[in-house]
Amino acid sequence: MEPRQRTGRLLFGGAAMGATGYFAGLAAAPLAAEDLTGAVTWSGLPGAMGIVGTALGASLVTGLLRRLGRRNGLTIGYATAVVGAALAVVAMRSGAFGLLLVGTLLFGVGHAANQLTRYVVAELHTPDRRGRALGWIVWAGTIGGVIGPNLLAPAGRGAESAGLPALAGPYVVGLVAMAAVGIVYQFVLRPDPGTLAVAETLDDEPSGERTPASAWRLPTVRVAIAVMVTGQVVMVWLMSMTPVHIREGGGDLGRVGLILSAHILGMYALAPLAGWVEDRFGSLAAIVTALTTLAGSAVLAAVSPVGGVAMGAALFLLGLGWSFAFVAGSTMLARGVPATIRARVQGRVDTAVFLASAGASLAAGLLLDALGYVGLCVVALLALVLPTVFVWRSRRILTRRAEPVAV
Repeated sequence: MEPRQRTGRLLFGGAAMGATGYFAGLAAAPLAAEDLTGAVTWSGLPGAMGIVGTALGASLVTGLLRRLGRRNGLTIGYATAVVGAALAVVAMRSGAFGLLLVGTLLFGVGHAANQLTRYVVAELHTPDRRGRALGWIVWAGTIGGVIGPNLLAPAGRGAESAGLPALAGPYVVGLVAMAAVGIVYQFVLRPDPGTLAVAETLDDEPSGERTPASAWRLPTVRVAIAVMVTGQVVMVWLMSMTPVHIREGGGDLGRVGLILSAHILGMYALAPLAGWVEDRFGSLAAIVTALTTLAGSAVLAAVSPVGGVAMGAALFLLGLGWSFAFVAGSTMLARGVPATIRARVQGRVDTAVFLASAGASLAAGLLLDALGYVGLCVVALLALVLPTVFVWRSRRILTRRAEPVAV
């Protein structure tokens, strides 16, 4: 098997396994917070800490990827997640909410490694195929995204049989999954993926845009940030508070798992389609699809019966809108930034996106407490207005930048 193909398959499998562990823990986080604090107000805080960990990990792991190689950098990221998952298990057993927050912070670093895998895979392809390559590696999350939340109930029963609280079970799943990926990468992922990267230059690379600081002035980077931040914030608001909303409406963990599975299926299952749209029709088409779908999901979630099929459809659309935004923005960064500074810019953009997402996660519980679920959906809808105006004003730039870059 050709080395790039073998490497891509290993990274695909690792992304799927890492997503299984991460989403098992993510689904449990707001419920664990409510159990430990006895109130819904801070139910979004563990999720926020996890996203802060992802934001910090985006920069830290990117630095490790550059200095120690792709294999070692990713391995260290997953090892940090193992420590975080172990702390979360201890926190659930001891009732220590603060320790849960530390654990979810470190657990988020592993998610950063999982997220940065998409750029490692993109390096293995020519620029005109990077949208589809990114789409497929994001699609790998479908496997873990569907399995992870549905492990809530069986992992909970397993934890109780071992003398642990039920909600410690999903974090045990996360620990095992992250450890497995790290071990496989360290001993099997050879040669290092960085040595297989496709060398290329940008035809329209500006001679003065060769530092990470100056890259923030590139229209490609600005639009990518706006789109990725919007998709992430709206997604986090609705996704993180829907489990609490369902349980308050009388739903059980099984119903929560099914609804979140529909959402995560939307996030990942059609990611290759998002990549194909980006490669074939350009960034503007992918971004318009993202914003429109996100708006539709907020409206449908607001009017849906609690825990019903319509709510599952709303969460599916929420994930689909995020997918188009995430793939479009990531592809713009993978082929619209000078190669000499690309990795650092990608890491910094991911950091900015996930820091904004962390703020959204923290605010989600407060908004739910103050406005209710319908009010939260209205706020999410309003948050799409300014980014939509910005993208519309940048449509000519997006059309020009959407063309594949020659090598």
